[in-house]
Amino acid sequence: MTAFSTYEEHYTNVQSLISTKQAMYERVALLNNIDENLSLNDDDALDGSTDDIDQTEISAKYGCFNPIDKSLHQSYDLGIDLGIRKSVVGVNVVSEALLPESIYRETIRSLNKEQKCIFYHISHWFKVNTNEPLYAFLSGGTGVGKSVTTRAICPDDVKILICAPTGKAAHNIGGNTLHAAFHIPANQSFSYKPLDMQQLNTLRSKYAALSVVFIDGISIVGNRMFNYISMRLQEVKGNLKSFGGVSITAIGVLYQLKPVMDGWIFLNIKAGYGPLGSNLWIDHFLMYELQTIMRQKDDKIFAEFLNRLREGNHTNDDLRMIKKRAVNNRDPRSLLADETLPHLFTTRREVFVYNEKIYCETNNAKCKVEAVDSVCGDMTIEISQKILDRIPNDSSKTMVKESTLCLAENIPVEVCVNIEVEDGLTIGASCLVRKFDYRVEGSERCSIVWVEFNDRNVAPAKTIHKSQGTTMPEGAVIDFGNRKTDHIHYIGLRRVQNMSKIVILNLNEEKISTSIDAKGEMERLRSKTLPLSIPNLSQDDREHFTVAYHNIRSLYLHMDDLPHEYDMKNVDVLVLSETRLKKMMQMTSSVWMGLQLFGMTIQCLITVDHIMA
Repeated sequence: MTAFSTYEEHYTNVQSLISTKQAMYERVALLNNIDENLSLNDDDALDGSTDDIDQTEISAKYGCFNPIDKSLHQSYDLGIDLGIRKSVVGVNVVSEALLPESIYRETIRSLNKEQKCIFYHISHWFKVNTNEPLYAFLSGGTGVGKSVTTRAICPDDVKILICAPTGKAAHNIGGNTLHAAFHIPANQSFSYKPLDMQQLNTLRSKYAALSVVFIDGISIVGNRMFNYISMRLQEVKGNLKSFGGVSITAIGVLYQLKPVMDGWIFLNIKAGYGPLGSNLWIDHFLMYELQTIMRQKDDKIFAEFLNRLREGNHTNDDLRMIKKRAVNNRDPRSLLADETLPHLFTTRREVFVYNEKIYCETNNAKCKVEAVDSVCGDMTIEISQKILDRIPNDSSKTMVKESTLCLAENIPVEVCVNIEVEDGLTIGASCLVRKFDYRVEGSERCSIVWVEFNDRNVAPAKTIHKSQGTTMPEGAVIDFGNRKTDHIHYIGLRRVQNMSKIVILNLNEEKISTSIDAKGEMERLRSKTLPLSIPNLSQDDREHFTVAYHNIRSLYLHMDDLPHEYDMKNVDVLVLSETRLKKMMQMTSSVWMGLQLFGMTIQCLITVDHIMA
């Protein structure tokens, strides 16, 4: 390079040598010619991605319905079937407002005296006792308005979590399932399993401001699950107090069927070190019982009968009334000719037989979908087959997953897994089969089953136990069987809202019974009820001179609400502040006359406010 003054002079001097080496190692002339030919025919060339797009469309149309291709199932999330998907941890289940303001105020106005008492007790508690948890049990018979009261109890500025043990109950109250909210494995063992760090950090972030948990359907929650919830909240909150220092309000009735694979919530845990531990229910919870039935006319009479039946206080007149709805199931002239009504049985075997009968007798289009099991993972065919051979056909051992689905058009069916609680796609959600879609040429296997979800369409048959939480407005045929099961008659009859819509098979009135344990616990709870933090001023037998002060925040806005406040109706002096009246003297007179029209017996009305121009 030193012999040349520029790079160009150096290149010119060795150009022949470079050309020789380039011809030896860079053979691109043929590729250049091919590229030129393709460029000339560019207009006629096909898009290279066309084949990929076609294959993608074929895969989308047929791939997910091909059970032979096991590679399609390698990434299948079994948690969907088991109800323990990892995604449930990231769901925002903490609620701040359940109802719009107008609907919320209308709900509050509809509460009776008993409901108002527990409503104000809980609301007052969270405004005053911010450091002390509240443990309350809201109970009551059929038709007393437990669900309405639960929807009304929504403390301002308090983070709440609404849960229920079943997906359907959780959807009805706008909440989430206990398994999803507290990440409880669905294996029924209830052996506590701590969260991994990712799950724990996620739940701690979601529940950082959590103050109170409402659990509806508390009778279905057993003592081991209840203890599991307490331990989970202790872990998430980092607090060793019971339930991590979070307030718990339980709603329900103890006169129900015993929890499956668990013990009564009020009994001591017998397994493991349970007998040495504390009883969370006995130690913490006091009951407030609603007794006023809110239903009308015939529904009220039926509700009163159910409330007597659930506690074993039914009379001979009650028995004669329900015997009128009993028929002879062997008589072909009986009411059973109408098989459009859903049937309730006590055993799964009876349910299977009846559903099979409906399927065989219908003339509608039918389809049988066989389950195809496959083993994921790299293993030999022999080992895979051994694993498949061990899969039982008994649905009770496969998380209620049937090996064969027998479907027919226009025959109702029900969802057997919790898919999306918020949308109502939960266990027990009813739907009507509308169409069978066969998309794979030459295959007799249905690709898609199109269904229409409708609460009015209940499956032809189910067990009384699985019917809990289901309302059957059209009526039901109920077979109580020959076994003696506590509360089975009450649970079955409660599914229908009117006695005239019930057809009873095998009444077996001598098998009507209540649980001795549940009855004893209710007697204990009634002996020491929940003390209210606010005195009940609505009692007619009061003898004291009473003065009530209330910050009403616009009297015009709450003019319709005030007459429904029972504590305000019977006081001697009512003081209202922040009324926001424009002309104090004239408006006070008109307000006074308006309140008197609503039956308020106050002797003096005082408004304390700045007069607005």
